[in-house]
Amino acid sequence: MRQFIIPVNTNTIEKTQATRLLDIGLFGPLMVMSALDKKPPEFMRLAMLGIGIGTIVYNLYHYLEQDKMK
Repeated sequence: MRQFIIPVNTNTIEKTQATRLLDIGLFGPLMVMSALDKKPPEFMRLAMLGIGIGTIVYNLYHYLEQDKMK
């Protein structure tokens, strides 16, 4: 099986990791908190809750995977 080496700009990876941390620590929790507010309609609250949790889980997984590769 042939393996290809793809040049990677490590500066880009660091920027991506910083963005993931923002998603995990700020944007995801804000979406979950807004879902807990009683003012929006039920479907909007459920959507925000699902998107918020999905954002946190997705970005945490990829952050940890990228961190393992260092």
